[in-house]
Amino acid sequence: MRFRITGQGWQLGDALVPAETIVDLAKSDRWSKLAKGKTIPINATPLDEEASGTTRSVSRSETSVRRRLELIAKGDGFRLN
Repeated sequence: MRFRITGQGWQLGDALVPAETIVDLAKSDRWSKLAKGKTIPINATPLDEEASGTTRSVSRSETSVRRRLELIAKGDGFRLN
């Protein structure tokens, strides 16, 4: 699973993963090792299908809004009410 940290970074224990860091759980670099077994943060940008499909702890309404925004970005004509 690969994802990029966006926003203000990602706090992992005593460490702060800097913004724009790419975390690849198949690698053994510092950040990837710290991230293993954790749910990817809400401020992450998925870089592969596995990260895109990760379940996050968000409300149904937030999930619905995110899905609608994804559909708008794809240009399928679906619009928010």
